[in-house]
Amino acid sequence: MNYTVFVEYQIKESSWEEFLAHIPLIKQSLRQQGPILDHTFLESVEQPYLVVEIIVVNDKRYVQQLKQLRTASDQGILCELDRYIQGGREKIRIWTFSHLAQDEGGQRGKWLPENQKP
Repeated sequence: MNYTVFVEYQIKESSWEEFLAHIPLIKQSLRQQGPILDHTFLESVEQPYLVVEIIVVNDKRYVQQLKQLRTASDQGILCELDRYIQGGREKIRIWTFSHLAQDEGGQRGKWLPENQKP
């Protein structure tokens, strides 16, 4: 089962270029911590400097570790991001999603037990 983690935060306008330069380091740091299948950064079209990271993992335990790294870690590059984020790490929002189960007729919204999900 894959989990998609959305990490949202606002970058200070004055720190935008520095933040962009750190994106490869952020990706590298997270990959060293656990099994990441994909990691993408998006910028809002409507709200300048609003960033959403989309991180795909296949280990539910790593989702919790990832949340801890992004909101409570006091070490490494992820901690250094505080100076770029408007309001610091307290303003980071994290949501985790999994795929919605579908029955044979394609009906959405039918929740299946964990061991039966696609």
